[in-house]
Amino acid sequence: MFADGGQKPDQYSKLVGCASKHPYVVGISTESGDFGTGILISARFVLTCNHILHEATSAEVISSEGNTSARVQKVDESLDLALLELGRPSSAPTARFTNTTLRAGAALLAVGVQETPGQPDELSVAEIELKFRNKNDANGKILDIQLEGGARPGYSGGPVVVEKRGALLCFGILRSGGAGANTSNAVGLAPIEAFVGKEFHPDMLQDHSGNANSIRRRFILTTAVLGVFGFGTIAGWHYLASSSPKGTASLAIVTTQEPQKTASDQSSPGKETPKAPIRAPSPQTSEESLLPKHPNQGNPAVMVWVNIPSNVYHCPGTRWYGTTKHGEYMAQAEAQRKGNRPANEKVCE
Repeated sequence: MFADGGQKPDQYSKLVGCASKHPYVVGISTESGDFGTGILISARFVLTCNHILHEATSAEVISSEGNTSARVQKVDESLDLALLELGRPSSAPTARFTNTTLRAGAALLAVGVQETPGQPDELSVAEIELKFRNKNDANGKILDIQLEGGARPGYSGGPVVVEKRGALLCFGILRSGGAGANTSNAVGLAPIEAFVGKEFHPDMLQDHSGNANSIRRRFILTTAVLGVFGFGTIAGWHYLASSSPKGTASLAIVTTQEPQKTASDQSSPGKETPKAPIRAPSPQTSEESLLPKHPNQGNPAVMVWVNIPSNVYHCPGTRWYGTTKHGEYMAQAEAQRKGNRPANEKVCE
């Protein structure tokens, strides 16, 4: 365990140290005087270890924005996980997770909070390098992670971080193995995903790092889009091949404009007028064909919040309106035209 005793919740009022490098990391202080680490996964929710709370129903969360109270939303004693709901929303960046593959001996960072020497009101966000040892894997889903070396008191609930393409991504959450320990244990992404659930934060587990599942999803979407264009193009080819002399159909013919009628064509009543070739559908037509079909498209002028990674938009007054990390406001009609779909398939009126 990393929880440290003998301190009061109101003693800590700010974070220093590596707080700007890991802005989603927060300190957690309980009524019993213990402190530990948490991870901001949305504007309202913090993920941490259950053993830090000691069965408390509330805690104080210390972030770069100051202190705020939080209530325990749910716990899982077997996974040693807990979810806290903040008393007021946070505007700090949220954590990004990855399910990347690592080799044994790869360097990782464990991040957590510690008391600041000589400053009883401060908690320092600190980091220590640990080595990836192995993982408990079930068909590609990481259940837990073993690391070489121990972290420090206060690190429980903090992230295990890996650098990928210049970004620091969370690989797991520390739950055991203090100073002097030969190994540490961390919760893997699969149980975190199952515990958090998309009802609390639908975008936390959208992969931002290009893992296999994300690549498969993008491949399927790309294939579907290309299939729409390809079908229209092939239809044009077949038509041209059947109506043109053998060997004359080509890609250039697909974009050939309709031939103008000559005076001889117009004056010859028995001569059949050439038919215009069928053209491949334009990008705009193909995009519109991929839009979700709703009997009621809602109010086209209402401003919605589009969550860019998931292509889902949210209506004013709903939980995720304007709160997801990567998004933008736009009119509902524009959001639908760009291929976004309404949350829970309910358009905004």
